[in-house]
Amino acid sequence: MTNVRKFILVLAAGLMAIGASVHAVSAQDELAFVAPCFDPSPGTWVALAGTAVAIMVTATVAAPLHGRLDTRDPALLARLLAADRVRCVSACLALAGALGAALA
Repeated sequence: MTNVRKFILVLAAGLMAIGASVHAVSAQDELAFVAPCFDPSPGTWVALAGTAVAIMVTATVAAPLHGRLDTRDPALLARLLAADRVRCVSACLALAGALGAALA
């Protein structure tokens, strides 16, 4: 799988998590984004945290490493693989949180 596809999958999972969370909240109250009415469920916070971790790891670790992969350095590849694993786990966590928020 190419890096662009991986990035798109992580981004899509994050957007789905946010969308499901918004849907779960707005299904309860049409004015859910008015500050006094906004009471997110724990699943919403899990989804947002997973998305934030995936985005932060992408921005701070994965993206800079891709810029240095012009030579085949095993240390860089190992670090990139670790970053990819963290991004994958955090995207799955975001999806699980979003499903929990949507089904609650």
